[in-house]
Amino acid sequence: MVYVLQTLVPAVVGGFLVLTGQLVLEDRKQASERKKRRSKKLEQLVALSYEHLVASERKDAENMVLLHAKIEALTVVHFTDFSEDVQRVAKHAVEWYTSRLSDNADGAAYARTAYLNAHHAFIENIKQYARREVQRDKSVRLWRSGVSKALSHLPKRAFKTVETFVLKAFRA
Repeated sequence: MVYVLQTLVPAVVGGFLVLTGQLVLEDRKQASERKKRRSKKLEQLVALSYEHLVASERKDAENMVLLHAKIEALTVVHFTDFSEDVQRVAKHAVEWYTSRLSDNADGAAYARTAYLNAHHAFIENIKQYARREVQRDKSVRLWRSGVSKALSHLPKRAFKTVETFVLKAFRA
C-alpha cells in the first residue's frame, strides 16, 4: 500500500503540473493572438480614417460614405470607446462637404477646420488608447520582476502558482 502511494502521488502531482502548464500556455497563446488581432484592427481603423480624410479633400462623397461605414463597423464591433469621435468626425465631414457644394467659401473654411480638428482629436484618442494598452503590458512585466524579487524565497512551484493566479486577476 505504501509503495503504491509512493509511486502514485508523484505521478498524479506531475500530471497535474503538466496539465496546468499546458492550460496556462494555451491561455497566454490565445491572449497573444487576441492582442495581435486587436492591434491589426486598430491599424486598420487609423488607415481608414486617413483614407476618409483624403476622400473628403477630393470631394468624393461615395467613397466617404463607404469609408465611414467601414470605420463605423470597426468602432461598433471592436472599439466602442471611439463611437463619439467617429460621429463627430462624420458630422463635420458632412458639414464641410455641403458647404463646399453651396460655394460658401467662409463656411467651407470654417467647416474644414472643424472637420480637421475632429479628425485630429480622433487620432489623438486612438494614440492614447494604444499607449494605454502598451503601458499595461509594461506594467505586467514590471510587476513580474518585482514579484520575482519579493517571492524569491518561495519554492519555484509555489511562485509559479502565485504568479499565474495574480496575472489572471490582473488581466481581468
